[in-house]
Amino acid sequence: NAVNFLISKGGDNGISTTEEVKTEVINGTKVYYANGIVIWEQDGYTVELYSQVDFDQATLGKIIDSFNIGAPVQPLEQGQVKENLQKNGAAVAAPAPAVDSE
Repeated sequence: NAVNFLISKGGDNGISTTEEVKTEVINGTKVYYANGIVIWEQDGYTVELYSQVDFDQATLGKIIDSFNIGAPVQPLEQGQVKENLQKNGAAVAAPAPAVDSE
């Protein structure tokens, strides 16, 4: 099972439906259900939860309550990625050595 989040700020999220949009309040947060997507607003952002399974209200409440939105992640330079991987004991890919085929 996979769960994905799309977080956006301002503007239209582009979701449209001809079906009913269900709403409910979970732990003080207004939640919208449209096209199998769970949507809520938090700290000026729109959070969209896409999942292969439907969550019950208690589980959604835990997800919403524990969700934090921080500053965007800054991309690392390629050398920083390799250095971070090595610090954490991860294997780092390197070109294979040349092999003599005698």
